[in-house]
Amino acid sequence: MSKVTLEGFILVPAADLQAVTRELVNHEKLTLEEPGCLVFKVQQHSDNPLRFDVYEEFFDR
Repeated sequence: MSKVTLEGFILVPAADLQAVTRELVNHEKLTLEEPGCLVFKVQQHSDNPLRFDVYEEFFDR
């Protein structure tokens, strides 16, 4: 089994920050339920509240 790791970030328009923050909770739950998902983390950046750092690990079938 090999592993695929993805790292990145998303920048959210200020007008959408509240809605995106709310929806990311649901998105995290759904992603963790996907077959092969080992890790899914989204963290709001400490210096820029409009940036969310994303880290994912999946096993490659």
